[in-house]
Amino acid sequence: MAGKDFGVNFGAGLAVNIVTAVGRQARYCCEFNKLVTDMRNEQGNLISTRNDMLVQFRKDKANSKEPSAELQRKFQEANVLIDKVDKLKEKAEAKQSCCHGVCPNWICRYVVGKKAEKKTEAMKQLNDKLRPKLSAAHRKSLEYMPQQKISFYLSAQKRPSKKS
Repeated sequence: MAGKDFGVNFGAGLAVNIVTAVGRQARYCCEFNKLVTDMRNEQGNLISTRNDMLVQFRKDKANSKEPSAELQRKFQEANVLIDKVDKLKEKAEAKQSCCHGVCPNWICRYVVGKKAEKKTEAMKQLNDKLRPKLSAAHRKSLEYMPQQKISFYLSAQKRPSKKS
């Protein structure tokens, strides 16, 4: 009896682990478009941070300050990561299919989806490290807002009165 219970428990545990692992790996194919979209959005955030860093570097050089070696290294890392993501985006956008375009190439979707998730996480971590090191003058939240988006109201103007 103990041998049967052990075999059943072992088999059930093995089946659960296999199904869980297959489900984790299959999501790269099923959520491919979401993974690529997340990668694009995070790349945009990293490009914004990189551009803010570039402005800060130029202002520091104008003020005879030298940026720290760590910040310069992170800047180079951001440039390399952005280039790698551009290449990965090209692979993701390529129409790779089989059966004369009827079925998508699931192997390619799996590989590119897995790489996209890893690159997205790497960009998030790098962006989280770089964003606090920017001075307040270069943060994205303090961007210039064009006057077209602002509506002015002069309090001295009379509003038309409502007649009942």
